[in-house]
Amino acid sequence: MPGPEPLSPEGGEPAAASVPGPRGTSPGGRSRSVSLLVALLLLEAAALGVGAVVGLVALVSTENRAVAAFLVLSAAGVAAALAVGARSIWRGSVAGDDARTASGPAERAAGTDHGDAADEDAADEGDLTAARGRVRGPAATWQLLQIATAATLLQAQVAPAVAAIAWAALAVAVAALVLLVVAARRPA
Repeated sequence: MPGPEPLSPEGGEPAAASVPGPRGTSPGGRSRSVSLLVALLLLEAAALGVGAVVGLVALVSTENRAVAAFLVLSAAGVAAALAVGARSIWRGSVAGDDARTASGPAERAAGTDHGDAADEDAADEGDLTAARGRVRGPAATWQLLQIATAATLLQAQVAPAVAAIAWAALAVAVAALVLLVVAARRPA
């Protein structure tokens, strides 16, 4: 026996997320390519976070602490940038700022602030039109760097475990790069 439908935060009405979207979109209205892209970016961020933690352990046991500290900080920084980029892509906003923070006191006083409803409609578009240059650029650059690093590792004589990680990183980076292009080409 199915349970009751979830209610929206405003109360009384069923939540909109329970209604399936048009073909090719997830229930929230975002395209599947955007959903998959965000998942891949978060996967990369999590992998870099794990790498940073492993680097912290190595930092304690290594003699070359400066290099280990640089690698830990780099991995943590890129992980944070990927997480912020994924959030921006998910929300359809620019450079990590959501649309609601764009209007300030001057817009409200002039009557040009249209409130959260219009902002939420813009954020729910699910495509990358609002985030074209500021989010896609750094994400694409990271994917290209990851592809170059994986290709370099695969050309070297490395342990099988390192080669497996390089192949996985290469596959994720190529998929994310393709999805960045596909998601950006979706019409508004």
